[in-house]
Amino acid sequence: MQCSGMKPDIELFSELCSFSQAKVGTAKVHLADYFDLFSGTSTGAVLSTMLVTPDEKGEPLFTAEGCCEFYQKHGKYIFQSRWYDPFHGSLRQLYRPKYSARRFENLLKLYTVRNGEALTLLDTLKPIVVTSFDISKATPFFFMRHAAMKDPSRNFRSDLCLSNYCSC
Repeated sequence: MQCSGMKPDIELFSELCSFSQAKVGTAKVHLADYFDLFSGTSTGAVLSTMLVTPDEKGEPLFTAEGCCEFYQKHGKYIFQSRWYDPFHGSLRQLYRPKYSARRFENLLKLYTVRNGEALTLLDTLKPIVVTSFDISKATPFFFMRHAAMKDPSRNFRSDLCLSNYCSC
């Protein structure tokens, strides 16, 4: 999923959800059952990761409709401007995140912790690629389930993968 901001992505997901439900004929459609690879940047990465995060039974935690409901319920809270930043959207955005990660990280803990342990890339139901940018090295970085299978040091916690939402 290519990121173009929260609202267009959620509108696309709503349409995808309606289309999927009409084609399959059921109210609960898990996109992880129909796609082999999930990928995204920023909001797209968050949505992609939500779709392949397992629940306690090993089923997808979110449907496309569930992703829409999550953003409708929590979007304003997650993407709230900093009250002390009168220059929101200005040059300050060049050297710091637009939104505080703390709110989003608190929500992540509700969905990505099982038995006291944070879920990792290897826990995803399907292969996933999450793009990011390493500011310290000025290079792109890819969180990949495939790489985590080969190298345990690349088995990042799911909240690390989702934390790139700040670039939205």
